[in-house]
Amino acid sequence: MPPDLDPAAVSLLNVLAGVHAEDLARPTPCVGWTVGHLLSHVDGLTRAFAAAADKDPGPLTAGPPPPPDPQPEPGWTTRIPRQVEALVRAWHQP
Repeated sequence: MPPDLDPAAVSLLNVLAGVHAEDLARPTPCVGWTVGHLLSHVDGLTRAFAAAADKDPGPLTAGPPPPPDPQPEPGWTTRIPRQVEALVRAWHQP
């Protein structure tokens, strides 16, 4: 049975909705990582985990992620939520 990622996705989407550009330089509990670093990390990981669910071998699933950039790529406010939703859909597939 695939994992139920719905609750975690809802929580993540709720947090993302409260993050704004002026928050990107703020510190996080992750030592040395800002909000921007975490968003960059989530941006890549949502794509990688969706690719893994889709059994899509390639650069996204071939190894550990690179260190995150201090700022997410432009468009993150709409792209990351779409990617979270795609990840959840992918993991619902048998």
